[in-house]
Amino acid sequence: MQKIILIKFGDNDFYKTFIHAMEQLHKKDFIYDLNKKQIAFVFSEVLFTSYIIAQNNLAYNGLEKLDEKYIERMKGYFKLKPSKILTGDEVVVNEWDNSESFYMTPDDFGCF
Repeated sequence: MQKIILIKFGDNDFYKTFIHAMEQLHKKDFIYDLNKKQIAFVFSEVLFTSYIIAQNNLAYNGLEKLDEKYIERMKGYFKLKPSKILTGDEVVVNEWDNSESFYMTPDDFGCF
């Protein structure tokens, strides 16, 4: 089985967030041995931090909106469902999906 993960997120506005998260995770061998529920958990935890660090250099909504309500809303937005994750031979990376699907392998990552 090939080591590949695809996440169907459905919102290409957060391209920089996903690219940053995948940059941090794609070379971590453990990630490819996890089940979909575990992958969803790890990514969900990393995505909010990647959003703060990488999405328009904090200009997207700015740090002034980082109150508890906003933090919980955004963490909820980035919470991934295992049903939106494909692994191994389930992944076909030859279709166009308006940059709303993100994939990673040990050697590469991106969107389509």
